Amino acid sequence: RAHVRKDYMHWMLGSVARAIVANAPCTVQIVRDAIKGGTHTLDSGRRVLLATDGSEFSNEAARALAARPWPKGSEFKIVSVEGPWVIKPSEVQAQKAATRAEGVLSSAGLKATSSVHSGNPKEVILAEAKSWGADLIVVGSHGRRGFKRFLLGSVSEAVAMNAHCSVVVVRGSARPSIKAWK
Repeated sequence: RAHVRKDYMHWMLGSVARAIVANAPCTVQIVRDAIKGGTHTLDSGRRVLLATDGSEFSNEAARALAARPWPKGSEFKIVSVEGPWVIKPSEVQAQKAATRAEGVLSSAGLKATSSVHSGNPKEVILAEAKSWGADLIVVGSHGRRGFKRFLLGSVSEAVAMNAHCSVVVVRGSARPSIKAWK
């Protein structure tokens, strides 16, 4: 009986978090304790993965990341994913997105490495974050609704709900207001 209650509470909290990530008009952070048995202090360096697709939403996420103070020793990795379903090759676009995000972080004095991958963005971002040992993933949100959301899904929501570490879903001036969706 306790197991059933625990599963129900996990499901309820998950559905609340999913609804907030999907609908909040502001930036949302899902906080997870990614370090099991380790010590992580406020001044410990972080491993931060920024996912970008070159959109204004991703650029907003890069600017938000660059504007935050980071502990000494923090490392930054930029991941751009070329979707496999794209009719024309988008590797050049993915590389441009990574380079642009690198420039934003560099202008704030943050050094980052970047990589371009091919595949399902949700899966690639999660796999890269896990294999690199990220403490935090930063993504922008397109705020898709209706059929587009059904068809394309939400990368930011999937990453936020399935990541092994904390996730920041950045929403800024690029996102339309909720009133515009109704």
